[in-house]
Amino acid sequence: MSEFLMRTRKASDLETISACLAESARKLGFDHFALAHHGDIAAPAAGLVFLHDYPEHWAHMFADRSLHRIDPVQHAASIARHGFAWDELPALLPLSGEQKRMLVDARGAGLVQGYTVPLLASGELRASCSFVRSATAEMSSAVMTAAECLAHLAWSAAIRTVRPGPNPRPKMLSPRQRDCVVLMAMGKTDWEIGHILGLAENTVTAYLNHARTRFGVARRTQLALAALYAGEIGIAEIRSWQ
Repeated sequence: MSEFLMRTRKASDLETISACLAESARKLGFDHFALAHHGDIAAPAAGLVFLHDYPEHWAHMFADRSLHRIDPVQHAASIARHGFAWDELPALLPLSGEQKRMLVDARGAGLVQGYTVPLLASGELRASCSFVRSATAEMSSAVMTAAECLAHLAWSAAIRTVRPGPNPRPKMLSPRQRDCVVLMAMGKTDWEIGHILGLAENTVTAYLNHARTRFGVARRTQLALAALYAGEIGIAEIRSWQ
C-alpha cells in the first residue's frame, strides 16, 4: 500500500494511476477494477473520473445501453455507508428484473465476484471503486480492508490529477450568516428566520445578502448549494423534508 501511495503521488496522468491500481488489484487477488464517477461513460463530462480495465465488450455494452442508469452496484454504492460484496446486493436494495439480468450478463462477461467501495465527498458527483474477480473465491476481511484503503488512495490521486492546483480558499460565513443560511436552506422565509433567531426581518435579509456576496451568487438556491459544496452547512441539518 505504501508503494502505491508513493507512485500515485508522483503520477501526473490518469493512465499511470490506472496502471498502478490494476497492479495493486491483482496483488489482492482481483482480476479487474473500476474507479469512476456515477455517470454516462459514453459522454463523460470534463473533470470526471472513469477508469477501469473491465472486458472491452462489456464496457462497450455498458456505454451503448446506458447501463449506468440501472446498475445495481452503483445504486447500492449511493446508499451504502461502507464497502460491500456483490452478493450482498439483494440485502441492500430490491433488485428489479432488469437489474438481475444485468448481473447475470456481467457474470457471463467475466465479472463474477466483486467488492465495491462507495466514494462520497462534498460537492462531488457520487462515485465508487469496484474490485472484481472472474471466479468465486473466499474474500477475507484483510482483503476487503486493503481494498477499502486502496480505493480511497486511488480516488484521492485521481481527483488530484483531474483538478490540479491548490484548493480554492474557503468562503467562511460568520456564525449569524451561517444560522440564517441553514434555516433558509430548510425553506424558511426571512420573517420566519427572524422569528426563530430573534432578529428583525431586514437584519436576516442583510445577513443572507452578505452571504450571497461572499459566495458570488445571486439566488437563494445557489447560496444553499454553494454553502453545501464549501462544507459550511451539512445536508443532515437541513433535511426538513424528513
